Amino acid sequence: MIRSLASLVLVLPALAQAPTDPRAFVPRDYPCEVFVDFVALRQSGLWDHLQRSFVVNLVSSRSDHFGAMLPDLDRVRVFPETVGGDPATRIGRVLVLEGAEHVRLPAVSEQEHLRADTLAGHDVRIEDWGWNQTNPDVWVSPRPGLLVCAGQSFVTPVLEGKATPGVPPPEFLSLTSGRGGLAHLVVQMSPAMLEDMPAELRGMNPAPDDDALSHLMLRVRQVGDGDGITFELQGTLRFARGDVAPAKAAQWLRDQLQLLQQHRQYGALKRLWSKVEVTVDGQDVVARLGLGAARTAAAELGNSLASLVFMTVRAVETVGAQQAQVIVLPAVEEKPKPAAQPAGGKKDGG
Repeated sequence: MIRSLASLVLVLPALAQAPTDPRAFVPRDYPCEVFVDFVALRQSGLWDHLQRSFVVNLVSSRSDHFGAMLPDLDRVRVFPETVGGDPATRIGRVLVLEGAEHVRLPAVSEQEHLRADTLAGHDVRIEDWGWNQTNPDVWVSPRPGLLVCAGQSFVTPVLEGKATPGVPPPEFLSLTSGRGGLAHLVVQMSPAMLEDMPAELRGMNPAPDDDALSHLMLRVRQVGDGDGITFELQGTLRFARGDVAPAKAAQWLRDQLQLLQQHRQYGALKRLWSKVEVTVDGQDVVARLGLGAARTAAAELGNSLASLVFMTVRAVETVGAQQAQVIVLPAVEEKPKPAAQPAGGKKDGG
């Protein structure tokens, strides 16, 4: 049903949106999306506890640079930059912030390389780094409560009402469907990403020729309602056909979780690794980690996501067909085997 609706959306004529509509700034054919629903986070009760975590405090320390403080935000969408192509027409990363009227243009700052300018009748901030003079990144606030950053070649047609916005790919809609979604990261795996996948991660793509890994998703979701609300961290690997790859990838993932429990550095999170449930659902391998109620879930997310944030920064910064980074999990170290004793037993004096 979801895929049928998604296909219907794609065949409907795409009309230009007014620049005051956040949907006007959705790029065409985007291969990666990061989304956070702050309204749902607050309503679920998770945000009250999560905002004390290291990860949130780290983001908060830089949020004023973006012209918006986290408490003022309702929704955040990030479409990471696609690498390759003509620099003069690059889209750049597309950052769309929605929220209260306090969401505004960032201040002019020499330290942050931000200078004031106008574009299509709108006040803007130009990220002037010298190397990007032909097509710099532009910050614009078409209306109070909406702040956007993207490459000038992308922003200008939108502000002039000449751009046709993109629509969510059907697979993205399918992967993120269902109730309770609070935040997600979805990546379409390009051939370059699969080719450059580190050796220690090849197990998640066990049949590259016949049933290749096509998408990867990580999300936080709410489960249940009322007093029974709990939270879940979910990861999904989707394969092109779902014939043989899902079962093999699921077994590889279970083996990795077992090894992580003995890992020298990450074994401290053994109680989390042991709670992950791995299942196969058609084309998908789904790993679920129950986080418990709001207070416990916030603590678990704060403890476990700190390292994950740093490991995924490169993945969501440069996703593209020409060059791409992948999410790099820590290498799992197997316990060394004891050295073989020389023939004849120990030497004298041993």
